[in-house]
Formats: sequence, C-alpha cells, structure tokens
Amino acid sequence: MRLTRLPLLARAVVLAAAALVLAAPAAHAAVRHVAPATAFRRQVRGIKANTALPVLLPDMVAIDVPGGHGIEAKWAARRTRWHLSLAIGPRCGGANACFVGTFSAERGATPAFRRTVRLRGGVTGYFKPTTCGASCSPPQLQWRRGDVLYTLEFREAGRGSDRVKLVRLADSALAAGPR
Repeated sequence: MRLTRLPLLARAVVLAAAALVLAAPAAHAAVRHVAPATAFRRQVRGIKANTALPVLLPDMVAIDVPGGHGIEAKWAARRTRWHLSLAIGPRCGGANACFVGTFSAERGATPAFRRTVRLRGGVTGYFKPTTCGASCSPPQLQWRRGDVLYTLEFREAGRGSDRVKLVRLADSALAAGPR
C-alpha cells in the first residue's frame, strides 16, 4: 500500500515545487503603466530637435518590470527617421531579456509585413506576430501616415493577444497625434 502512495506523493511534491518556481518571478515583477510622451519627455524633445517627422506615441503602455529595476530609454534621430527604444535597467546593451519595445518612424520606407489589421481612422496596419528561431523577436505593427512608416515593436504586459495589444497601442498613438 505504501508503494502505491509514494508515486502519488512524489508527484504532489513535484507539482507543488513547480508551482512555487513558476509563481516566484511574478511575485518579484510589477506591471508599470507608463505614459511614454511624459515619462520620456527629454528623449522626445531630443528627437524633435533632430527631425521634422511627427512623433506618434501611445498614451499609455504596460510594462512588466522586475523589482528594483527602472526603465531606460534611448533615442536616435536624423532628418528622415527617428527611433525610441525602451529596456529594463541600465547597461542592457540590447540584450533580448531586457528588451521592452521600440517606437520608430522613417520617411519613404515600405511595410515589411503582409498580414493586415484595421487601425483607427481606417488606417491599414501591417502585423507580424512573435517569431522564434535561434532567439525570439517581439511582435511588430507598422502603418503609414503620408510618406512616413511608423513601426511599433513592443512586449506589452497584460492579457490579450499581441495583435490586440499592438492595435490598441497604435490606435492610441494615432488618436493622440504628434507629440
């Protein structure tokens, strides 16, 4: 009788340990709701000082941030393009584990994806889901305003599909207009 209970007991211990391991990261992370145009005001000013391309950003993003870490924003801008990237913690150096997202715009560029989605105001968006090979790339959404291609590449926290989340972020950026 004891031999038949041992495997059941062993399974219960393994399942309980697995539940603790899976729950541990969630206990140390917090979802932060960030308003990009406000939180990264200095970077947006730098972008606007270097390009005439409109800066479109969503009103709010949800980011999973491990306890004790901040969000670092880096930017680059030239006459025909701009780029704002977000990472968790300083000195991330572009590591995949630190990546949060990017917002960018480029004059004259064409969409890189075929899957279309409908955005606010009848704008056509071009969506790419998360893809994995040797490493995983986050989901992306692109749309055109005039001759400018906007790209949103973001790992947003919360429920819902990546497609739904990115469409919501793009719709928010379109509704807010240039920052």
